[in-house]
Amino acid sequence: MTDATQAVTEEKAKPEGQPKVAPEAEAGGSDAQEKSLDELLAEGEETFKEKSKPEDEPEKEDEKKDDTGLERRIETLEKDRIKERVDKGVAEAVKTIRESNEALENVSDLLVEGYLYKKAEDPRFMLAFNNRGTDPNAWNGILKAAGKEFSALVAEIPNPELSASRQAAQAASRGVSTESPPEEKVDSNKMTDAQFAAHLKGLDRA
Repeated sequence: MTDATQAVTEEKAKPEGQPKVAPEAEAGGSDAQEKSLDELLAEGEETFKEKSKPEDEPEKEDEKKDDTGLERRIETLEKDRIKERVDKGVAEAVKTIRESNEALENVSDLLVEGYLYKKAEDPRFMLAFNNRGTDPNAWNGILKAAGKEFSALVAEIPNPELSASRQAAQAASRGVSTESPPEEKVDSNKMTDAQFAAHLKGLDRA
């Protein structure tokens, strides 16, 4: 065997390089559930910006065509399609938020929608919503964190029925009744003139 042949044989016998390290888990995984909504929005902001498609450049004034009936109808149809996609996305988000937290089981959809529209004032949240299809895992992680935040807000809302129940329980523990005492029947026929006059004054004060 020649030196050249031996060198080639040794080169082939060398072990292959170390396997590549697996990339970190995407946002929305088990680790993401422990993070706050603000942290997930901050992380997702760069991700969604990279994956979102650039908007078409607006036409210049001299390139615009005359507005026609056909163009107006096309514009109306496009707006309807956009509204339909937004409504569907919001409905799916409401469902995900309610299913992610048992405390929201009896909360009205309108309240959850109102919370979502309020969160949409944050540009990062809107960016995540508009690109929810490009990274569903990150979006679902954001919704779960939002559900946790919203459930904490709901817990702070006073509940009249619950408050009344707590008051009754506290009164019972002290041996105090919360019911009004029964009214005593008054026999005016047995009253003297002075007693009857005093009784009438008491009614006026009541």
